Amino acid sequence: MKMMNFKHISQIMILIFSTILFFSCGGAEIQRATEALKQASNENKKLLQELTETKIKLAEQNTAIKYTEKELKRLNDEIKMHNEYIITLEKKVTGITSERDRLLSSSLTDQNKLALLNERLASLQKEIKELTDRKKLLEAQYIELKNSSDKELASLQQKLFKSQEELSGYKIKLMELETLKSRLLEEAKHHAEAAEKARKKSLEAEKSLLTIRTETPERIQLAGVVEEERNRARAADEARRNAESEANRIQTDINALNEKIREKENETKRLNELVEQLKKELLQQKESFDRIIEGLKNEIEQGKIKASMRGREIRMTLMDRIMFPSGSIQFTERGRFILKLLGTELKKLKYGLVFIEGHTDADRIVDWRIQRIFPTNWEFSVMRSVRVVRFFVENMGLNPEKFIACGRGEYFPVAPNDNARGKALNRRIEILISLERKIVQYPEGIPEPEN
Repeated sequence: MKMMNFKHISQIMILIFSTILFFSCGGAEIQRATEALKQASNENKKLLQELTETKIKLAEQNTAIKYTEKELKRLNDEIKMHNEYIITLEKKVTGITSERDRLLSSSLTDQNKLALLNERLASLQKEIKELTDRKKLLEAQYIELKNSSDKELASLQQKLFKSQEELSGYKIKLMELETLKSRLLEEAKHHAEAAEKARKKSLEAEKSLLTIRTETPERIQLAGVVEEERNRARAADEARRNAESEANRIQTDINALNEKIREKENETKRLNELVEQLKKELLQQKESFDRIIEGLKNEIEQGKIKASMRGREIRMTLMDRIMFPSGSIQFTERGRFILKLLGTELKKLKYGLVFIEGHTDADRIVDWRIQRIFPTNWEFSVMRSVRVVRFFVENMGLNPEKFIACGRGEYFPVAPNDNARGKALNRRIEILISLERKIVQYPEGIPEPEN
């Protein structure tokens, strides 16, 4: 009876101990789960923040797209306006032509009126020609703006979004690995506790076994318990080692992934800085071009200067009558003003090379005094372009290594040389400002965008 009471009490104690152990383990597991949940919540907040930043970037890109669409609409409206005006002028020409024909057929006494009509007709035809040329230029700008944006900026933005997407993928993968590692460590801990528990039971059974000297069913049963608990402990230890080994392998993957994340974060940061810098410098270039246009507005409207910006190039055509007196290489006062304005803007730009081309009409040099200095139009066109370069370098302090002076004589006309108007258009200075292609310097590891 005493023996039964002792065994009963021992079983009660083991049950109480197991219950306490169960609840203590359960509390620790809840705490660990809470910490894992908190960690997942923090990671979720980081991902939400990254999503917000990406949305901001997309909003900026949408703003740029809206600006381009607005510019396209402006050009399209201007083209429509020119079309309507051209149609109106053509109707006027038709009316004037009919009136002229009527006068020719009705009477020869209205010669003065006929002359005025002819003069008005010629003026309208000239205006139609100029408007048609302007319309062609606007259409070309419209097509270029519609079909192509700045390839470097677009490529950089594409690389930035791709880098941000890869970074988010890495972080999600990292969170998954961290969760898996935590689960494996929990399993290892559980197996370690199970092994310890089995060893304790085995020791208790061994102690009880020592008190029984004879081979009885109880002793045989205790011996079985000892072997069973030892096997259970060995299995739990093996499971613990496997879980710890897998957790260590995952930790190696986590370390490698963390390194990738650091590299990708640095790359994303550099790309973002490059995009912002490029946007800023492209805006500065556009603003400089707009200031040039505004400063030379009168000359441009009078057709004495033509200016256009295509991608990274600013091209200007300066008629010789505004830059030089006839047969001279000395600048006019207005010519000096124009070059000073251009030089001031060039100082603000990151430009590559500046090509200065001199052009003449097909007339030969007849003045013997000029001919002694400039035997042909080659020398004359070259010297005028050299004078422009020297002004930029000597008067404006620009870098001489950036300038190329050349003369093309009469061999690159833009109009026929068989009339005075065509010859006047051919006598010109052309300035091609090639804006620096690689505006920003790309850090090591970030390839330059393809053309």
